[in-house]
Amino acid sequence: MDANDCNISFKNKTFLPFFLTQFLGAFNDNILRNAVIFIYIFTNTNTSTNSHILYTNIVLFLFVFPTLVLSPLAGKLSDKYEKSKYIQSLKIFEVLIMILASISIICHFYYISLIPIILISIQYTLFGPVKYSLPTALFKQKTLKEANGLINASTQFAILVASMLASFIIAAKFIPEYFISCILILTSILGYISSKYIPTNSPNDKNLTLDLNVYSSIKQNLNLIYKNKRIFYIIICLSWFWFLSVSFINILPMLVDTLLNTDNNGKIFSFIYILLIIGISIGSLTCKFFNNDNSKLICALSLLFISLISLFLVFHNSNTSEVRNLSAVFFNGYFQHLSISIFFLGFCFGVYFVQLMYQLEISSPSKKVSQVIAGNNFLNAIFMILSAMCSSVILSLLQISIINYLVIISFINILAVIYLIKFYSD
Repeated sequence: MDANDCNISFKNKTFLPFFLTQFLGAFNDNILRNAVIFIYIFTNTNTSTNSHILYTNIVLFLFVFPTLVLSPLAGKLSDKYEKSKYIQSLKIFEVLIMILASISIICHFYYISLIPIILISIQYTLFGPVKYSLPTALFKQKTLKEANGLINASTQFAILVASMLASFIIAAKFIPEYFISCILILTSILGYISSKYIPTNSPNDKNLTLDLNVYSSIKQNLNLIYKNKRIFYIIICLSWFWFLSVSFINILPMLVDTLLNTDNNGKIFSFIYILLIIGISIGSLTCKFFNNDNSKLICALSLLFISLISLFLVFHNSNTSEVRNLSAVFFNGYFQHLSISIFFLGFCFGVYFVQLMYQLEISSPSKKVSQVIAGNNFLNAIFMILSAMCSSVILSLLQISIINYLVIISFINILAVIYLIKFYSD
């Protein structure tokens, strides 16, 4: 398939199958993760809150851990084999995982349901490099950024729909096990069907040698990305995106409660979270309109505005308003400011991510695109774990308030802006 022949369109038989395949996969990942967590919580009401938190953290850890171990291997597999067949094999694996997951959900096998979580995280890790390397083979450079924007926006939309379904389960206070199981299996089957229509491509390097030793494969992968300083700095900037986004998402419920005195109103938080996801999606989609020559300025401004918006929320906080329901958005001035700010915060996140991912793709050697993206995924996971650890230490051990934590992150982010400008200058 000649990349120069392809344009971005949902009517295009090149783009639509891949778009649907990755969207359905992202949707299923999030549905499964939320379902396993909420089924455990709602069917174990007699257990302590600490037990619920522990189980949730175990699920999240199991979802991240394979990325640390298998990312280098995933990159080599994606470069070594023909990508459409490789994706189809992963989608068959997903169907089998969802069948196992459905059995564990219906039968309430709480700890056995952790096995599908491990397996789907392995599948997700193996799919990760091809998700952003295949577009480089399918699309010409001037439409590659648009493809990235649509992929990222669709991923955010999948997360949003999965989260809304989880909110429905919470509100309904019952677990529709059979309904969830049908969604998981049907979505995985549809994902496999759509993958059958992805155009075939020549392998990047069919003579590539696979290294099953975890330590040496990680070392080789990190050496690959470190040799090219431009690629390495782009990946550090992308990893900072994940550090920052995890920090914000982790504190968002507490931040909304602190700023608005909502008394942990779930509907208000859901509304704010939806605005954040919509902002990320729109920011991702608008990247195609930005000139590539202004990439440094766009990324630096995106990071800078994230800090400015965060500081605005802190110093504009009256801390006197009480908001008890969604109708208050029309009457409470600070709620309006918060809603608009969160939307533009998400917008900046979306712009920053898509711009840098595009730069990473076009800067990578054509035969090693998947391996570079695998290295990026590995470091992203490291930064996500560091973010969770930092927030735990600062908020729990040091007993620093949410507001002060947000101020600290905002000023550190300004240092990241300086780093970004220095990188492009060099």
